[in-house]
Amino acid sequence: MPTVAELETFYNASYYNMDRNREEGKGMAFAKRLNRWKETGKFLDVGCATAFFINGIKAHSQWEVFGTDFGESAVRFARETLGLNVRHGDLADAKFPDAYFDYVHVNNVLEHVLDPISLLKECRRIVKPDGIFYLSVPNGFNDSLDLIDFYNIEHLPARSKNGHIFFFRDRTLNTLF
Repeated sequence: MPTVAELETFYNASYYNMDRNREEGKGMAFAKRLNRWKETGKFLDVGCATAFFINGIKAHSQWEVFGTDFGESAVRFARETLGLNVRHGDLADAKFPDAYFDYVHVNNVLEHVLDPISLLKECRRIVKPDGIFYLSVPNGFNDSLDLIDFYNIEHLPARSKNGHIFFFRDRTLNTLF
């Protein structure tokens, strides 16, 4: 597993080159769905990057939006430029109260964290009993075939150059990596 210091090298300013219009447009479309469910609530985007997505939600709804991200430059941009409530670091470090959020959004983030079980437990703790937890991950086994082959040949941890951490079951050793 990479160290926290190694992870920080992945999440520098160049990693967060997002299309603002596209991401805010997604947020606008998502706000319409949220509004059909509830007129107001608290929305958390874990791994929000530059927070354009939640900025789109905020602009098109009465929902209170929050974000967390590991990238210091992305968090600074979201706070200073967009004026959003975005916290830097691990979700647990944000210390949100129990049952605080109506909606917790974890989209293509789980593969970036060192301890996915802890992240999921923290999400469970902070989502309201009647809230929604949304989780999306890359397409599992098919996405990891090259990494499995690399591990079987090189006997080294499989990590991508863009910070994704891969967990998979090795078919020959039958152990979790």
